[in-house]
Amino acid sequence: MNLRCLLLCICVLPATGGCTQPVGMYQQAQVRIVDSQLCFAVADTEEARRTPPVLTAISVDRFTGSDWENVWHWITPLEPQVILSPDQCIPFGSALIAGGTSDFVATLQPGERYSVAINSQIVNPEPLGDPTVGRMYSRRFCLKLSTGGVPTLIEVPQVRGETVWSVCE
Repeated sequence: MNLRCLLLCICVLPATGGCTQPVGMYQQAQVRIVDSQLCFAVADTEEARRTPPVLTAISVDRFTGSDWENVWHWITPLEPQVILSPDQCIPFGSALIAGGTSDFVATLQPGERYSVAINSQIVNPEPLGDPTVGRMYSRRFCLKLSTGGVPTLIEVPQVRGETVWSVCE
């Protein structure tokens, strides 16, 4: 009898989501330059337009050659909620709403490697389970000096799971 219960649990647990991540949990962030300022947005998807995510935190890290070092992060306040639709953008280094915490460590420099992570939640599209599910948007990027000394934004692609930093050289 115990063996049957164990086999039933092994078969049923994955179907209930006990060992899986929600579909669409990890998505690409967008990095933009708006009015000469770097800013971050969620992926422009049908889901994000239908159910804009509620932000919980944004973090920008710099790759030091062996590890990632935090450059800036913003933890959003619980109230009021910060909702970010795909056509909106959060400027680097700002805490747009009082009540959240923002640590600003350094400015972004051309030639450095960076990563942005946007943590958020959306209303659960499935009728069962928690009322909200997580969404994590991330993107690697760098700044490159163009002719004339103006920094140009480069979103770094991934090819077969490998980050192609060579686009920054």
